[in-house]
Amino acid sequence: MKKRITLLIGALLFTFSVIIGQVLPNTVLALNEIDVRVKYLDTSEKDVEEMKLYGKDSVSFNILKKITKEYDPWDVGNSVSFNLISKGEGNYFRSSRDSTLHYAEIYTANAAIRFARITGNDSLFQALHDRYEEFMNDNSDLVRQEAHGFYRSAFLLLEFYKYTGDPIYYQKALERVKEQRAKWNDVEYPDSYGRIKMTDGAFLTAVIETELYNLTNDSTEKYICVDRAARLLNAQIDKFQRKDGLFDHASNSNVTWSRGNGWIAYALTEGLVYIPETHPMRQKIMDAYLKFMETLIEHQTDDGLWCQVIDRPEAKNNFKETSGTAMFMYSLLTGIKEGWLNPNVYGPATLDTWKALVQKLTEDGSLKNVSKGLWPSRYLKHYLDHDRIATGDMHGQSALLWCADLLIEYSMQNP
Repeated sequence: MKKRITLLIGALLFTFSVIIGQVLPNTVLALNEIDVRVKYLDTSEKDVEEMKLYGKDSVSFNILKKITKEYDPWDVGNSVSFNLISKGEGNYFRSSRDSTLHYAEIYTANAAIRFARITGNDSLFQALHDRYEEFMNDNSDLVRQEAHGFYRSAFLLLEFYKYTGDPIYYQKALERVKEQRAKWNDVEYPDSYGRIKMTDGAFLTAVIETELYNLTNDSTEKYICVDRAARLLNAQIDKFQRKDGLFDHASNSNVTWSRGNGWIAYALTEGLVYIPETHPMRQKIMDAYLKFMETLIEHQTDDGLWCQVIDRPEAKNNFKETSGTAMFMYSLLTGIKEGWLNPNVYGPATLDTWKALVQKLTEDGSLKNVSKGLWPSRYLKHYLDHDRIATGDMHGQSALLWCADLLIEYSMQNP
């Protein structure tokens, strides 16, 4: 009801602005900008001047200048990274299926190494290297060789390469990706098999292909990587994106699960960062991303988070979920950083999200309110009816670390 009232106010303001715009040029407001602007003008007293309408004469909302010391991303990055390395030798988050290292820890390690690289923390990197050096061994019981396994390990090895510059890590990552492609026999059809069964397909494969594209100098391999990523993302859009812009969890589930949407948000974002504008599929990906972000903002709760089931906040036992929320923040912040999203519209919402996430962080660097793992279901109660909340789950740790990394990178580029 609150959103409908806001939209009604926005529509009235829009009509009024069109009338005034006949007399005063450049005063016509975009409806989606009014909707979000009204929400934040109603809830913030000191940001009014910086939330003027987007345009050449406006003051751009700068999220970096709004982050106070208690929300410092350096402190968050240190806290979550130390939480990871303090788990001790041999204490890994393993898959219940085959006891290999769970992809969520792989992605947390990736984010922690990225944090060490950005901040120049060699001692942290060494601790992470010692913990995961076994990943270079193809026969290690940590390395999964089925499903998306080689893709996952490649994601970690590519971050080692970016830190050290040692080509041995890049070569091993490329070798594993090529072997994974061969296992699936889908070089010509990357959008086949399991990559379009659930939204995690893009998260576990397309993201790694775009990373390889960014790092390789081989023109043929560049083409293969970027084309596979673009085709997979387009297949996911066709299969799972709804008319309102949100995504179904899977082919057998029309539930808008927070983390399921977070996966595709992250994948679309990374795809848009690297896929060239000349690629014939990029515009479709951009259109899907923009619609997605616009609808996400409509479903953000007043404290900056998103619910476990995004579009059913009134559902019994629904709760505010942090792993999906963190990936949404990463996607929104990247859009602002890259110039895809209006900072005056999306900046305040992104800032609210960061503050809300940091408030969910415990003293030992564990993120609260993370959904436990879920297989898809067509039944809403599957997502809500029993204990689904965890603290310190790696799905949340990785996503929060990515946000901290991005904020630090952004601040370094805009001192």
